[in-house]
Amino acid sequence: MRKSECMAKMHESAWKEITNFVVTQNDRVIVEELAVRVFGNPYTRLDEQGRPRINRIEEFAYLFIGPFVAGLMRWFLLHVQREHYDKILFSTRDGYLVQKLYHRLIEIYDLRDMPKDCYFPISRTLCAAAAVFVREDLLRFGKVGYAHGPEAMLTRRFGLKKEQIKPFEHDKFSNVEEYILAHEQQIMIRSKQIREHYLKYMRGIGLKEGEHYALFDFVSSGTCQLLLKYICNLSISGVYAGRYFPFKGITNYTSEQDKYRLPIHAYVVNQSTIERETNFFADYNFLELIFTSKDPSIASMDQHGPVFDQELRSMKELEHIDKMQTAIFSYMEDISKKLILDEEISFPLVDFIFGLKNAKYTREECSCLDQCELVEDFGQGRIQLKRRSYGTGVF
Repeated sequence: MRKSECMAKMHESAWKEITNFVVTQNDRVIVEELAVRVFGNPYTRLDEQGRPRINRIEEFAYLFIGPFVAGLMRWFLLHVQREHYDKILFSTRDGYLVQKLYHRLIEIYDLRDMPKDCYFPISRTLCAAAAVFVREDLLRFGKVGYAHGPEAMLTRRFGLKKEQIKPFEHDKFSNVEEYILAHEQQIMIRSKQIREHYLKYMRGIGLKEGEHYALFDFVSSGTCQLLLKYICNLSISGVYAGRYFPFKGITNYTSEQDKYRLPIHAYVVNQSTIERETNFFADYNFLELIFTSKDPSIASMDQHGPVFDQELRSMKELEHIDKMQTAIFSYMEDISKKLILDEEISFPLVDFIFGLKNAKYTREECSCLDQCELVEDFGQGRIQLKRRSYGTGVF
């Protein structure tokens, strides 16, 4: 079936609004390839509302996430090329897929003189554990809820050993703050140890003063970057897929004024502290689930290097992540050779395509999305990710 016929079928479907977002030649290529993939497929069936049926997780990732990744990676490549960073620090887990794509796209586009890079161990847990300098730090980090109780929080968040921890008894401690302060000296000593190990690790991978680094994180308000600034004296600019300013009602354990002053460049910025302004920000928790590596989170740092946390995801969950990442990589292989690197990919277009996964546009029947959860590493809770029907909200 010719592209024009596929586009005509798209215009008769629930996806007909898509061409309203086409501005550049790259946009046109992305939409035409999408039309061919879906409406040029003889096995595609539309329901009575004109919605195509998608029941394979690989196809879901290829169609709805692939175009967003194309826009992100084009922006990322041009940004780091223009800024001439000495090295890119791809954060562990969230930077895993982007680092792989960075290497591959350099080959595809034959790019020269691109910044070197490394996979950099970082997490909120590690940075918080290494950044306890005074009592106020201790209390800020401690006030954030922890799903597994006060004793477990002291072990995991502050790195104390079990023999250092007093039992949390309500007749002795009126609240968690008082309980944490009973361990203040041990936590301060442990934080200094973790900090020294972390700094030693940074020196060991060649990071030094006088150079300028890019820290890639997927979506952040700048928490890890700010804590890293407290820990070390390195020049680091954040380069994020998405930056947000903390939503009202969320417990903050770092200075928001200090965060606002951080050097951060982002593909997407959510300016509101009340609303999630795009499909991307409505569902970035779901994307974090997909972009992450299959390694556990970094819990601490010792004399040998990073200490990994216990893996809380099931083998089935990791298998689904692998399938979606393979599909995204496949999309980038297919589309990148057809795109012009120096030409814009409109964010409103790829954001709309990401929103096509919702029930208004697509009859999505991927059973593995029925029970979708994101493990929140700092508080160790599980965020339930639910499907949406219309507009913005939570996936």
